[in-house]
Order: sequence, then structure tokens, then C-alpha cells
Amino acid sequence: NLNTAGLISGTPIHAGSFPITLQLKDNATPASVATANYVLVVNQPLSFGEGQMPDGVVGQPYSASGPSLVSGGTPPLHWASTTLSQGLTLDPGTGVISGTPTTAGTATLTATDSATPPAQVSTGVRFGAPIIISPAALPSGVIGVPYTANFSSTGGLGSINYSATGLPAGATLTLGGDLSIPNPASSPISLSVTATDFAHPQQQVTVLYSISFVSAPMLVLQPATLAGGDEGVVYQPQQLVASGGTPPYSHWTTAMYSSLPPGLSLDPNI
Repeated sequence: NLNTAGLISGTPIHAGSFPITLQLKDNATPASVATANYVLVVNQPLSFGEGQMPDGVVGQPYSASGPSLVSGGTPPLHWASTTLSQGLTLDPGTGVISGTPTTAGTATLTATDSATPPAQVSTGVRFGAPIIISPAALPSGVIGVPYTANFSSTGGLGSINYSATGLPAGATLTLGGDLSIPNPASSPISLSVTATDFAHPQQQVTVLYSISFVSAPMLVLQPATLAGGDEGVVYQPQQLVASGGTPPYSHWTTAMYSSLPPGLSLDPNI
């Protein structure tokens, strides 16, 4: 709207360039007329697009530009942030963040245009700590005995998924970091474990592990001899004990072509 006092007001509903010719008459007789030609530019609203500023990692060089994600608004834009990590700088004219962050967290990046009144939009810039996989080394195991281990991590952004290369046949590693080797048959077993976060771009760290496996000790039965007994007299129970081998042990039994004296029995579960 243009009122008689020369005030233009209202809310534009379409973007574009609008040529305008304005005239003003005074009260002279005959009246004097002044004419002015203008082009009123209405820009699209200032906004951040669907993308996001790339995430960074503490201790690693970082460089990204805010204007690549912004559309609309009245140039020039002014960029500001009061929450940037130490080690980072922001160019207020270009919107470029550069440097090496020293702390993890989310910084707020704000763009302000030159409209009257100015429009302002903000977005977050995330910085994650470096991913560290634990444990640093895996304990040894026994050949033929099922082996399990669990991996965990600190750092990164969002949840961490795990993957591995070099696993032997039948072995698995879940996304949550649970390692299972049902039947280790050789030593050592070497595998590479990779932890991946949900940053943009993703942060990945890989650690090489070597697991040693030892052979199980020889299975031994004791006692070496059994006490004798008398016919018709209750036999004093004899407890057999196993050691070595790979526990748990299966049930006891007599070997082929061998049997206890009539009247005696062997409990297979003791």
C-alpha cells in the first residue's frame, strides 16, 4: 500500500522484481509533478535448505561454507556464531568456518540478511570426538571352545555400528559389537574391526586384532586304579574325576567291549 504521506507498507506475497513509477503533485496552479522510477526487489524468504553443514571431528582440520546451504534473503548476508569450538574461526562475510576444533559439541551458525527488517536463520554444526574402540586387545582362547567378545566405543556422533573382515567360517560380529567364534580351529585368528558412526560424513575407525588360541590340555581320568570288592558285599562307591580336555564333559560310559562286574553300575551324570 502507498498512502498519501508516501509510505509504502504491507506484506509482499510474491517474489520478483517489480518496476514502479511514482508521481507526486504539489498545490501550485498549475501543479508541479515529480516522477520517480523504481524497481522493488522482493526476494524469496531466507532459509537453510534440506542439506546440513558437514560434521567435524575433534583434532581434525575442518572447512565448510554456510552460503552453500542458504537460499533466498536479501544480500549481502552476515554470518555469526557465538558457540564455535576453540580452534575454529568464522568469516562473517563469506560464512566459511575453518580450523581444527578442540572440543566436541554443536555450534550454532546464524545468517542475517540485509532486508528491512532483516531476516535471520540458524542451523547447527556438529563436532564429534574421535572414535576409540575398546578393548585395545582381545584375550586368548582355547581351540575347539566357543569364543565370544564384545566391542564398545567412545566418541563419534549417534550410535555406532560394527563390522569386521577376516572372520573365520561360522564366526559373526553383530552391528552392536558382539563377536562369536563357535569353533576356533587354528591360531592365531586375525580380524579387522571397523566402528562407524552416524555423522555426515560418517566417521570410521578400524582396529586390527589378533587372537591367540591354545590347545586344550590332555583329558585325564582319576584315580589310576579302582579299589577291589568282595562278592556279595556292598561295594564302597568310587568317584571318578576328570581333568584337562575341553569342559563341559559329556556323560560317563564304559568303553566298547568293556563292562562292569555284574551287580555294579556307573552313574553317567556324576
